[in-house]
Amino acid sequence: MTGSQTQKFKSIFSQSTGVIFAGRNGLDFLELRMGALRIPEISLRIREAQQWLDTLDVEPVDLIAATSADDDTFFRNIKIKSLLAAIVQVGLYDRLLKSQKSPDVLIGNSNGDSALLVCVGQMSFEQLIKESAALQTLVPRENQTIIKKSALSVVPQVGEVQLLPLPGHSAPLVSNVNASGTAEIGDIVSSADTFGGIAGLPSLAGLSLTEYRAFTRAEDGAMLEIGQPVMDLKRLISEVAEHQGVCRFINVGPALALPTSEYELIAESAGADEVTIIDSIDLDPMLSWFWRQMRPAVGFAN
Repeated sequence: MTGSQTQKFKSIFSQSTGVIFAGRNGLDFLELRMGALRIPEISLRIREAQQWLDTLDVEPVDLIAATSADDDTFFRNIKIKSLLAAIVQVGLYDRLLKSQKSPDVLIGNSNGDSALLVCVGQMSFEQLIKESAALQTLVPRENQTIIKKSALSVVPQVGEVQLLPLPGHSAPLVSNVNASGTAEIGDIVSSADTFGGIAGLPSLAGLSLTEYRAFTRAEDGAMLEIGQPVMDLKRLISEVAEHQGVCRFINVGPALALPTSEYELIAESAGADEVTIIDSIDLDPMLSWFWRQMRPAVGFAN
């Protein structure tokens, strides 16, 4: 290796490094979900999440079965899908820290189920599970007997629960029949066949815009927020590249946060020679061999 090559090699790895937690669609293909389950750190996090869920007074959910379900079943509950994506990202970050130095900057969504807030220490993994919006779709254990009994009712009585079909879906809605004989729409009830007999269902909750935040590492190791939350991930990455001197970003996916071409535009706007993005799995020779094989099947570029 020549002197200039050595200097270039050193300069690449001496750059400040940022970690980006990609969007919540990284598990949208069964091949990616099955690949994720093969990673020990992810399996450990899923099992830990399962232990916390099992302590709650809600209908049981099998997270391994949910992850390995076919795509149609996986999409029946977008809130369980979102929670699983965050769990997988925390597991991938655990794996990353075993082979790479702690990043200087972390970027990701801070609303909904946020792996970012867990990894910067603003919330515990237990909080991520117990405070997830996914729990709102699960029927409390004490109400399950009432719901099952109501499914046998043909003519609802005042105060009884009636199951009404949701247009376009097999999962029913719970409606409470009041004294006037009208039905008040309540929560969605999970169907027994979802995720192979465990909870899961479509969600009618209102959509909220994704909010992104960035944190930088202080000298004492604490993570401090940079600027204000924004809704434009590209803008936030550009500002971090310009003001924090970060030109190397590691994506904690599995999906890319932005197309590779976008990082070239970010480099131009930030006045940097180059802004690069590397998938965290590509940095790990023990994982990248099988991950790379799946990419052509799901539309990823090699």
